[in-house]
Amino acid sequence: MNDTSNTPANKNSVAPLGTPTRVVVTLKAGLIFALANIVCVVIAVIAYTHVHRTIHTISVTGWASKNIKSNLIIWTGTVTDQSPDLADGYKHLAADTAAVVAFLEKHAIPPAAIRTSSIAINTNYARDRFGHLTDTISSYNLSQNILVTSRKNLRQVASAGRLTTRLIEKGIAVTTAPPEYLYTHLSRLKISMLADATRDARVRAGEIATNSGARLGKIIYARMGVLQIDPIYSDSVSSEGNDDTTSYRKTVMAVVHSQFQLK
Repeated sequence: MNDTSNTPANKNSVAPLGTPTRVVVTLKAGLIFALANIVCVVIAVIAYTHVHRTIHTISVTGWASKNIKSNLIIWTGTVTDQSPDLADGYKHLAADTAAVVAFLEKHAIPPAAIRTSSIAINTNYARDRFGHLTDTISSYNLSQNILVTSRKNLRQVASAGRLTTRLIEKGIAVTTAPPEYLYTHLSRLKISMLADATRDARVRAGEIATNSGARLGKIIYARMGVLQIDPIYSDSVSSEGNDDTTSYRKTVMAVVHSQFQLK
């Protein structure tokens, strides 16, 4: 009769016939260790690839400037008259406006460049002995604008506009505003200056790359800032952009913020 007193209770824990338990445990541990090594190698390869695929870039700001001459002038003068009678005031104002227009034409301003606005009328009311306004009309203030717009002889227009104040000596109440000098080809100029500023940015980036032992690659992006239009030789800068209209000669500056790839 066989002796079963030494037989283990759990048969699953018994190693296969002919295979020591220690050998089985060693094989499992080796397998786990091998898989762990493979995972570590994969992670290391991914990390190495990611690092070496990172695109190194350099950000620079390029700029370009150009001196221009305005090609459009806008001059405005205002003729005024005050009269207790509206009809008389209208006649006086019409005569004074005609005199100013004739003066401008005499100073080489072509009639086609001169326009007059409609007459503006403001009614003045009398006050009583207590200083309160009444319904009684005391007088009328009348005014009319004269507008000169020209693409030719800009300085001649500005000079004629200044000289109109001489008519005050003849009893004509005329006031003038400073002329506005404009440049109407900014859209085309902006494109060419964008190209110039981008080239300047590439030169700057190339110098930095060369001095750091790298090579400059392709441009990744370029963003143009606001234009600065200032009186010539002025270096005024505004975050919203300057738009000078007081000067005949101007300096236009364009800025480009760009980014290049480094190799």
